Amino acid sequence: MEYCKSIAERDIQRASRMISGEPLVELRADLMGLAAEELKGLIGLADTEIVTCHSAEAEHIYLAAIEAGAWAVDIELDTPEAVLLPLLKAARERGVRVILSHHFDHTPSPEHLKEMAKRAFTHHADIAKIITTATTTAEAIIPLQLYYDLPAERLIAFAMGREGAFSRRLSLLLGAPYTYVAPTEGAATAEGQPTRAELQALSEEGFDL
Repeated sequence: MEYCKSIAERDIQRASRMISGEPLVELRADLMGLAAEELKGLIGLADTEIVTCHSAEAEHIYLAAIEAGAWAVDIELDTPEAVLLPLLKAARERGVRVILSHHFDHTPSPEHLKEMAKRAFTHHADIAKIITTATTTAEAIIPLQLYYDLPAERLIAFAMGREGAFSRRLSLLLGAPYTYVAPTEGAATAEGQPTRAELQALSEEGFDL
């Protein structure tokens, strides 16, 4: 099982300590308030870094991440093609993986989710990330259906929210390459995101993770 520690710490020194030596981290550049040069200084501290940015500075952040040799950049699927296509080209030229993601604040139909994932693969995404928001257990199961129709090792699909927390664990059982975890309790970057210790505790309670 792979854990991707999602980092949103704004203090650079503390962030550096949280990142150093980790096998896989997600740097939430927008939540960390990072400038491009600050980001470059963090690349290489972990074994593997994914850079994510949901802000007006995203293009500059992604180009800096690609230049610095991040393992992957996680780009919103709805990014205008005038911005997206040059980023895809730059990433491919530098051997940086591309995660194309879409986050829903609700739970669409399975057909719509599959359509979005296929759209990501049409752009030659290495990983398609399709995230919903669940208000019921039934809704939380819906994104997991993607694992039966698409290559699981290239798919991250689960539901956010308290009702969707279990879907993060089940996505691993269905073949997801990793799941996101909070660095510490109270430092989650999304609702329902567990810490590594919480996932390990669930394993001891009977979840085969």
